[in-house]
Amino acid sequence: MTKIDKKLISLTLIIAMVFTMFCPVITNAAENVPEDAIEFKDQALFTALKNVYMLDSNKDGYITVEEMESLKTLSLYNISNVKSFDELKYAVNLESLNISGLSKDFSDYTFLKSFSKLKYFTISKSLGEINHEYKEESKIETATNLFVLDSYYDNTWQEVATTTYNLYGIALVDNLEMPEKEIGSIIQEGILLPTTLSDYLKIEDDTIVKIVYNSQIEAINEGSTKIICKSDFSTKEIPVTITKSDITVNSDPELENSDITSKIVYDRILMSNGDLWKVNSKTEVEKEDTNVSDYVYVHFYSGMKSMYVKLKDNGNLNIDAYSDNYEIQGEQFKTKEITGVKQILSNTSARVAYLTNDNDVYLLDINLENGEVQTTLMASNVEKAEGAFYVKDGKTYYIDGTLVAEEEMDSAVKGTFAIGNDIYVVEDYVSSYTPNISYKLFASDFASFAEEQYYGAFGAYYNTTSGELKATSGSMIDGEKYRLQIIANYGTYPLALNYENTLGRYNLAYLTHVKDYNVIYNEMSDGFRNPSYIIAVREDGTVWVKDYTEQYAEFKKLISQEEDDENLGNIDGDDEVTIKDVKLTLQYSLSKEDLSDVQIKAADVNKDGKVDIKDVRLILLYSLQKIDSFEEAK
Repeated sequence: MTKIDKKLISLTLIIAMVFTMFCPVITNAAENVPEDAIEFKDQALFTALKNVYMLDSNKDGYITVEEMESLKTLSLYNISNVKSFDELKYAVNLESLNISGLSKDFSDYTFLKSFSKLKYFTISKSLGEINHEYKEESKIETATNLFVLDSYYDNTWQEVATTTYNLYGIALVDNLEMPEKEIGSIIQEGILLPTTLSDYLKIEDDTIVKIVYNSQIEAINEGSTKIICKSDFSTKEIPVTITKSDITVNSDPELENSDITSKIVYDRILMSNGDLWKVNSKTEVEKEDTNVSDYVYVHFYSGMKSMYVKLKDNGNLNIDAYSDNYEIQGEQFKTKEITGVKQILSNTSARVAYLTNDNDVYLLDINLENGEVQTTLMASNVEKAEGAFYVKDGKTYYIDGTLVAEEEMDSAVKGTFAIGNDIYVVEDYVSSYTPNISYKLFASDFASFAEEQYYGAFGAYYNTTSGELKATSGSMIDGEKYRLQIIANYGTYPLALNYENTLGRYNLAYLTHVKDYNVIYNEMSDGFRNPSYIIAVREDGTVWVKDYTEQYAEFKKLISQEEDDENLGNIDGDDEVTIKDVKLTLQYSLSKEDLSDVQIKAADVNKDGKVDIKDVRLILLYSLQKIDSFEEAK
């Protein structure tokens, strides 16, 4: 055997050994390929999907059909290198599509036909130069349920003008019927278009339906007509049938017998008995605390900071601070407790301060460097404090120390104060770096602030010298019909509270005997905030919740004013019955200690209408665990 043969055999053996070593790896790699893995022709699209939506969740290097089918919303930005969207056909459940930054040469939109459930889409591409012939070069064929609009945008404010071509598609129904709904209701399942709706839509008979809020259709009479939609790319006619019905939603339960009242503070409910409840959802509520005398929620919009400030009966101020723009040391929440506090001062939108028992005013804020709650002394020896103002040396100051009047205010609510018949409004803007305020004379017809100041309103309500009810925000009162109105514009309907305390929409009544209400929004994954549910407080203090997305759903009661024995014996508000509570009750019974109304109610454990030595004895026995309840010891 020659040396060459030996070398050849050795080389063959080495190749065989290498093949043997790596063959299982190759086999295993092939075995690990998911059966429904998608083979992407355009790797740029694969990269965009993997990076933005992490569809390759197990990091095996593949995106599967199942993963694509899970998509309902898809947004892709700055993808000028993507040439084909063919593989998007597997996203059969897609309802919303947003694509921006396409190459100016892109013109094939036929992939949109794959999405039978698509409700709307936006597509934009940079043309790179002003081109008024974009309609001619961008013919489109889409799924039949989409109505297509387009727009042409020129950024002339830039040094070099660029042109962007935007394409919008919105799903329209084939037929609209209102067989069992009251005239005056909005067809929510119908038209939801941009504010340029009137340029594209015509109603054949506007005595049957009409356009409201530029984007919705409202039924106003019985009959049939057509809605004609005509865009640059398509035309569609939608038959509309309206049938009048006597159906109304009018939840009118009897009021409960109770001296307990309540008020809404965003998603919290503060009861006059000191209970603080948190409404977690449309169906869930939990008691967060007891013996609470005041509660304020403040949101610093530009800094994306929030404060939840709670004043207890014992004078302790509990603060939860939150920042969703800054994450300090892995935390977003910071807490702080301050003792010796008499009163919270706030405009309920941008700033909050507190008044101490020594009549000092401190302003609260969040230190963005370390996330801690910081307090700043604004004034000492304060003579008077209301709303977001305090008086010192006969002059009126805003809680940030700004002098707003050379004389003493008569009264104040939130960011509004009054002197005589003049009412002044402070406009507060707080950013991370440049906080500032401005104030102005709003009117000279002030008589008194309204008894009820609604939390959800941006401003204060007051009675005029002629007896009218007005709001400093102006838009919150609609003539003589409504005293409080909140409109949520995200494809929904307006709410109004009329002078008869009925909450509803137009002639559709939802709940009677309402004192206050608020709309709670949920954060959505696509960045939009959608209204989720309505909280309403009635005149008897009961709390009701309604699904905002269901126009004809009824309010359901979450909190009832039944007698609550949970706080009995807990005088100092520490959630425990101890010897401290015994001492406080004894001192009060001997007229050596003053207690608040809430504390007096908690001390009257035998419920005979007075606090005496009998209550002291029962609280002592309970604190020593000699009895399990005050009821059994009567």
